[in-house]
Amino acid sequence: MSYNEYVEDNIVTRKKDIKERREEQIYKAALEVFSKDGYYKADMDLVAQKAKIGKGTVYRYFESKKNLFVSLVEWGLNQLKDEILTSIEGIDDEIERINTALEVYFNFYKNHKGFYRILVYEKYNFMDEIAKKFKEKYFAHLHIIENVFHQGIQKGVFKNIDTRSTAIALIGMTDAVLFKWLFENKSSYFDNELAALQEIFFKGILVKKEKD
Repeated sequence: MSYNEYVEDNIVTRKKDIKERREEQIYKAALEVFSKDGYYKADMDLVAQKAKIGKGTVYRYFESKKNLFVSLVEWGLNQLKDEILTSIEGIDDEIERINTALEVYFNFYKNHKGFYRILVYEKYNFMDEIAKKFKEKYFAHLHIIENVFHQGIQKGVFKNIDTRSTAIALIGMTDAVLFKWLFENKSSYFDNELAALQEIFFKGILVKKEKD
């Protein structure tokens, strides 16, 4: 690599870093506004104010409120997916992988309550092209769980279940617990509910080992 190419590469990298930091700054401000006011009542002026930048800068990165909202959902769910993938990397036991993924899923929303509030209140409000994008990102992490179930079936750990339906059922049960927590807001709620969910769920899908 020549000196000019090295300099140009560094400039591109710095610009990318600046863009990512600015986007994250806007996302955090938008998250606060959307979670409090909802999508339709959210004011882009307020987003800019909370991000401590000009409104024009917000629109330089996101062409519309819809574009900002979809990008925010994508940003948050990509973080969740990455955290799940990182947490189960190197774990060979399928049951442990599922349990670890569940713990990450719970803790992610526990630590990002505003983001979960957006998903709960807004995911059924869109009837145009945003709906497809929203649901696609919301259910993206299902593929991770589904693959673990598939591997567990091959190893004889799980029954011969429909992996897609089982993954949806597990996430549905998890979301029911999260939804209840959203309103009750008890810090000790998660540990008890997570343990109960794991016990109920796995009793239904594990292959019973014959006694010696």
